[in-house]
Amino acid sequence: MKAKWWQKERGEAPVILIFGMIPVLLIVIGLFMENGALINAQERATLIAQSAARAGVNGGITADTSINSELARRAAQKYLTQSGAEGSVAVQNGKVTVRAVIPYEPKFLPIGNKEGVGIGAARVFKPGQ
Repeated sequence: MKAKWWQKERGEAPVILIFGMIPVLLIVIGLFMENGALINAQERATLIAQSAARAGVNGGITADTSINSELARRAAQKYLTQSGAEGSVAVQNGKVTVRAVIPYEPKFLPIGNKEGVGIGAARVFKPGQ
C-alpha cells in the first residue's frame, strides 16, 4: 500500500514554526511589559499632580480662606520638584491646577522615550458654597 502525502510528513514545519514564533512571542510580551510600565508612570504622574495641587492650596490659603496665587504656585512647584517630576502650575479663580510629567525610558524594547503625564486640581472648600 502506497503512503498518502500527509503520511510522509516528517515534522520539519512544526519545528520551524516553533522557532519562528519565539521572537514574535517575545515582542508581544515586551509590548505588554512596556505599556504596563508606561501606565504606571502615568498613574504616578497623576498622583504627584493631585498631591502638588493640594499642597499648593494648603500653602497659599490665607486667613479669609482665599488663595494667594504666588504662595500657592511656589508650594505646588516645590512639591513637584521634591517628587522628581517636571511640570507646570496654574492658579486661577482660587483653583490650583498642576500638570506633572515623569520621563519614562523603556527597559525591554527600544520603542523610544516616553513620558507619563498627569493633571491634578484642587480648590479651597468653603462651607455653604
